[in-house]
Amino acid sequence: MVLEKLIITRSIDDIEMKYTYSLTKESLNNVQAYGIKVERLDIKYGTIINRVEDGVKYISTQRHKVKGLLNLLYKNEVSPIHLIDIIGEYVDKWVGDFEESKKMVNIL
Repeated sequence: MVLEKLIITRSIDDIEMKYTYSLTKESLNNVQAYGIKVERLDIKYGTIINRVEDGVKYISTQRHKVKGLLNLLYKNEVSPIHLIDIIGEYVDKWVGDFEESKKMVNIL
């Protein structure tokens, strides 16, 4: 489920590049998980001529962390081609959030 979208449009010559950065929410083993999807559409004279997208469904159980990362990607206009290069370290670092959330679910 997409919770929020941030959109940037850039033009080079006759090609409009529309970047969409989405904050997503999914359930993983009864735990809410947040992720990011990045899409770039290349549009020429109103027709989509190219589409590139990438994303990570499960980054963290803490929405504020993923939202901050989404804003970082948006501000730096990161392409979906480079998404994993940029967020990979965050994803690796935040994997422990899932264990903590799972423990809380089991306690309740």
